[in-house]
Amino acid sequence: MADRIDLSLWVDLETTGLKDDDPRIGVLNQRILEVGFAITTAELDPLPGQDSVRFRSAVVTPDADTLEALDRAVSYVIDMHTESGLLDAVQLAYEGDGTRDGVEDHARLGQVESAILHHLDRARALYPADAKVLFKLAGSNVPYDRSFLDAFMPRVIGAISYNNYDVSALRTHHNLVMDIPADLRYDNTAGGTHRALDDIRDHYREAVHYRMIDALGLQGARQALSDLNYEELDADDRIAAMQRITNAALGVVRAEGVTPTPVDR
Repeated sequence: MADRIDLSLWVDLETTGLKDDDPRIGVLNQRILEVGFAITTAELDPLPGQDSVRFRSAVVTPDADTLEALDRAVSYVIDMHTESGLLDAVQLAYEGDGTRDGVEDHARLGQVESAILHHLDRARALYPADAKVLFKLAGSNVPYDRSFLDAFMPRVIGAISYNNYDVSALRTHHNLVMDIPADLRYDNTAGGTHRALDDIRDHYREAVHYRMIDALGLQGARQALSDLNYEELDADDRIAAMQRITNAALGVVRAEGVTPTPVDR
C-alpha cells in the first residue's frame, strides 16, 4: 500500500468583505483582493530540501466586478484596506504598475490560481511517485477563505482535501477551553496587518507556538521559551528553534523526500 503524505496548504485572503449594501449578500458578490500562501508538512516543518517555509503573495489585478464590489464595501473594510496599504496596491495593479521585488506582485486571479497549483505539484514531486500526497487547507478562520476559493479558485479546491487546519480553533481551544496562562498565549495582534503575506506568516507562527505547548506542557513550554531567549530572537529564528524543540520532544524526524522531478505546469 502506498504511503500517505499529509501536507498543509496555508492560505490567507484579503477580500472586499461579506456584508454590503446589495440585498444579495454573499461570497459571489465579493472579490478577492490579495492572496498569500505557503506549503508545509503536517508537522509544520518546511518541505524537504527547504531551510525555511516559503511564503508567497500577490495582489489580484482588479477587473470591473472587483471595482464594483469595492464601491459596495462597507466603511470598515475600506478603512482597513486603506490603512494597510492594500487599496493603494490594488490601484497600482489596476494601472498596470506595482512592485517587482519578489515579495509583492500583482497578477490576474487565474494566474494566482495556476501559481498555487504549480507549487502544489512541485511539493507533490518531492515524494515518491507512489505516495498518496494529500493537502489540507490551513490558516485562520479557514471556512471563510475556503468559501472564496470554492467560488473563485475551484481548481485549487479540486486539488486539496476537505480537511481544514484552523488556527482560530486552536486559539479558542487553548485560550478559552484550556485557559492557559496569559504569558503563554500567542499575541496574534502583533503580526497581523490585514495584508496576506504578513497574516499567513503570523497564522503559521501561532500554530507553531501552540504545537510546542501541546508537546511540552505549560511548564515545559515556559522553560523552553526562557532558555531560547525568546524575545531576543527574530521571528524566523524563534520559529525554527521552537520547531526543533517540539520535534525532538515528539520524536519527529524531518522527511528528506526524493530528488524533485520536473513539473510542466
